[in-house]
Amino acid sequence: MTTVLEIENLKETLNRGDIKFPLESYVWSGYNFDNNIKMHWHSDVELVRFIKGDFSYTIKMQEYKIKDRAIAFIPANVLHSFILPSYSSESAVVFNPKMLPFSEYDESERALSKALIKGYTSLYNPITPDDPDFEYLDEAIDYIVTNSKDNSICSRLRIKSKLIEIFAILQSKGYFSEEEAIADTSSMQREDRVKHLLKYISENYPKNITVNETAEKLGFTTEYFCRFFKKNFGESFIEYLNDYRMDRAAQALLLTNLPVARIGENCGYQNSGYFFRVFKKKFGCTPNQFRTLKSSKN
Repeated sequence: MTTVLEIENLKETLNRGDIKFPLESYVWSGYNFDNNIKMHWHSDVELVRFIKGDFSYTIKMQEYKIKDRAIAFIPANVLHSFILPSYSSESAVVFNPKMLPFSEYDESERALSKALIKGYTSLYNPITPDDPDFEYLDEAIDYIVTNSKDNSICSRLRIKSKLIEIFAILQSKGYFSEEEAIADTSSMQREDRVKHLLKYISENYPKNITVNETAEKLGFTTEYFCRFFKKNFGESFIEYLNDYRMDRAAQALLLTNLPVARIGENCGYQNSGYFFRVFKKKFGCTPNQFRTLKSSKN
């Protein structure tokens, strides 16, 4: 099981697990600051187990609020984001759906493969404890997270069987459709614009980018861009950009040995004193303290 501060990027291209078993698990538990996992998407399927805390997540531009326990299913290639509050607990399983079918699979596996890989999804709402299948699903995901690093054939077969059972239950609840849903053109255009915007931010956040420059690059007027951003992200462009830079800095502190000042520069902060102040305001400690405390915990 991997316990990490997982700060997602937008279009993820991470290799989950290994080529023989492309599955990874993540755990968020006990940190004394919020983790705002920005809007992103990936070609993998994700199962999220909310354990303790008041959570908020968005999928296909629809927000869901969770109090304590719940399970969320995130299909492949769908925009989503999470807000994980301080001192909360959450775990997730992320995997390549192509791992599920056997080499000679039957009609039921073919239907499941089509639903997961091509994204034939009908429902996105979370599953809560009042659902009769909740406890089984909760225990199954917990088993997968706990045993995801066991490389034995026996363990991997059990994990695979758990995943198939989970999706059989989701199928019975109407989460998947046999054919691709009729596209909502306006919704698709909105998602495409958001994806394009996220891509631009991820490629340019180390630079001194401005609202006017970003709006112009994306073909928007500044006024329309500000309204569009606020409506879709719930905050201003500058607020989002600063938070995004902080997340990138936190990730670099945990995953690299670069000097703190260099990390600040790489994240768009040329003034190290200002970088320290902004970082401490968000995380409640200096970058050096963050690196020491979180690295020792992990």
